[in-house]
Amino acid sequence: MTEGTRPEPAMAQLTAAVVAALPSLRARVPAAPAAELGRLGVTHAHPPDSVAEAARELDPLLVERLVGALELAVGGLDLVVPAELVAAPEPHTGAVAIAAMPSWGAVVNGVSIVDRLRPGLTAAIVAVTAALADRAEVASLLVIDAGDEPTVAARHGASHLALAVLVAAGALRPVRLPMIGVPEVIGVGAGVAALLLRSRPMPAGYADAVLEHQRSTYLLPFGGLMDAVVREHRFALTEGEVASPPDFSGNGLVAVVGDGIVVRTGTADGHVPVVFSVVEQPPAPDPRAGWEEVVEVSWVAPRGGATVRAARARYARPVRLTAPPWPGEYRARVHARGRDGEDDERYEVIVWRAPAGPEVVHSRRDRLGHRLRGEPEPLRAVPAHAVYRWFEHHWLAEASTITVVRGASVAEVLRGFGADPDQPRSMTSLGADFGIDPWVAVLDLGEVVLAVEPNGWQGARRPVLRAVSATGVTASMYRNVNAVSRLSFARRGDVLASFEPGLDEPVGEVAEVLAGLDFADYEHRWAKALTVIERFTGYGLDDADLARLLDADVGYPILPLLAELPAVSRSDLRGWHSLGDLVDTVAALPDDRLRALAWRVARRVVQRLGVAEDPDVARVLTSRQLDEPAARRARSSELGGSAEPRWMWMTLHAATNPNELGAALGALQAAGYAVPGFLDEVRRELHA
Repeated sequence: MTEGTRPEPAMAQLTAAVVAALPSLRARVPAAPAAELGRLGVTHAHPPDSVAEAARELDPLLVERLVGALELAVGGLDLVVPAELVAAPEPHTGAVAIAAMPSWGAVVNGVSIVDRLRPGLTAAIVAVTAALADRAEVASLLVIDAGDEPTVAARHGASHLALAVLVAAGALRPVRLPMIGVPEVIGVGAGVAALLLRSRPMPAGYADAVLEHQRSTYLLPFGGLMDAVVREHRFALTEGEVASPPDFSGNGLVAVVGDGIVVRTGTADGHVPVVFSVVEQPPAPDPRAGWEEVVEVSWVAPRGGATVRAARARYARPVRLTAPPWPGEYRARVHARGRDGEDDERYEVIVWRAPAGPEVVHSRRDRLGHRLRGEPEPLRAVPAHAVYRWFEHHWLAEASTITVVRGASVAEVLRGFGADPDQPRSMTSLGADFGIDPWVAVLDLGEVVLAVEPNGWQGARRPVLRAVSATGVTASMYRNVNAVSRLSFARRGDVLASFEPGLDEPVGEVAEVLAGLDFADYEHRWAKALTVIERFTGYGLDDADLARLLDADVGYPILPLLAELPAVSRSDLRGWHSLGDLVDTVAALPDDRLRALAWRVARRVVQRLGVAEDPDVARVLTSRQLDEPAARRARSSELGGSAEPRWMWMTLHAATNPNELGAALGALQAAGYAVPGFLDEVRRELHA
């Protein structure tokens, strides 16, 4: 039903009732949820398709708070929307199935119930509410006086919510639907208001209020990571809309427009990740950062607050990342990579205040930029690691260890990891445990064995590298969810190198296999690592082989090997910070006293924990070595849920170190974890 076909007497009657009731109901709306509703017009680019969808997008706590504030007032309303204004299809007369999500809340689920029992009714409520908002008598009540941003947003949201709730209450009361009470009526009103507020203009003074709010709270440095909205091969950092298509023929990346800049993307429409930052002084361009196109330009901000319009922020709710909210001259450095479609497309935009200056091109290497500038496209060699970029989109790339072993059987590899070849389990069940206990899956590929540890790291440990490479060669790459990684190589039981790629620089044989791969550039570390593993072992990881291993659904629990005992030199005492000043005190002791100290510490820890009568423990203290039964118990102490006293066993293990200084420091370090306050006792004794 259009405005022209609605009976005017009925609309006039409803308008008078709404005008009378709206101020009182609006006054009951809490400011915080009202402001959140009032900002919907600037935080959502695309309105939902229905009242139910709009209600589901609201925070359930917001809806519950509105119900608590308005329930008594709405329950006492006698307003009725004339039936001819909300004519909807007849209700269902048969059985109706309704699916609801508990996370939406009972009130929001009530909106879906209305839609199922009376299809078209909520859409009619939206239409009537919108028509009322455009009538002069009601529109005058929706006009917002000047104020600060929270006040303007709250008044805007409260006015439209009150209007929508009044219409919802007046339309739903006569139909008397089951399971629909006052809370559900308010839920429908909130959904209607949310739907309309996303499409209606913000109050006239809102832009000024936002700018003043930004100026009062804006601090440097400022920025974040977001997904910018791309339309017609571009995203913008501007104060308003871009009036005409920009010209990118000058530098092939960024164009200056009246109130900001526009960036040319490889993506036609959708989203691209953008790191946006505002700084006082720009960092020097980093030629090793991997950016293909880097351009600096200047623009003059008429008002300030140019915005990158974001579809969503990473790890947060939708945001608007803005340039400084003051007028004046600014400089922007725009970085781009992946525009040619051969890599992940991404951008970085750095903004700072600076006098207008000439355009500066720091890098111009992608093919798109050359085409836009009218230049011949460059011939670019395909990087050696490009063949492995597929792995970066595999779920294992987030956190896992990939190990390739040449010259050992599957059984030998499993034993080298500390697993029993005769005790397989389902990978699905092992992964479902969500614990820290390690496990490994293996695949026999003939000349090599592939070992994969989802979220594991045993293949990066020296004892494992030595064991599995005893009769051949081994290489592994470990990476965790914090982007900590380790690339390791071993040959015939000798660990040649084990290091963080990009931070350490190995020499010799390992340096040769790393040739031509820039690990200082953090991009594509997995692809580069797999390239190096292929060079060292002769095996190239294949997605089909990986699929075979995972589809087999066979894994092996690992009993972790004991850590290697370090040879410690008095000239290098790094890594013992937990011992504090004890390090220098212990290092000053002669070797014979160091050995005695290590075992005295071990014996006292055993006594404190009340396990001196344990036969395995007693045997270790007597023989001063871990035999097989004791070593197995020490290893099992590292598993989650183990009843073994881990740090007691680690104290005993450390005391067996052939290096006297390493034995004393290692035993003390483990004892400090095994017995609270133990190190203070030792400190007093040694200083006496």
